Amino acid sequence: MIEPQHCVLELGAGYGHFINQVTARKRIDEFPSYLGPGVEFQVRDGADLSFLEPGSVDFAFASNLFEHISQDDLPEC
Repeated sequence: MIEPQHCVLELGAGYGHFINQVTARKRIDEFPSYLGPGVEFQVRDGADLSFLEPGSVDFAFASNLFEHISQDDLPEC
């Protein structure tokens, strides 16, 4: 269960339907045009999560994303 003190990352958010409904301390997504107030955005390759500190995300959500990432990049993601 996502709690208000958690950090939530959504990968491949599209229109932000999921992340815009989450109540959390920190919300991270990648499409600033569709995000609600308070959602931090990162625009980058979906396999590049280097901006995150190890252990900094409590929940990650990805819907219809992994079929768009190459087999070579999937383990990194």
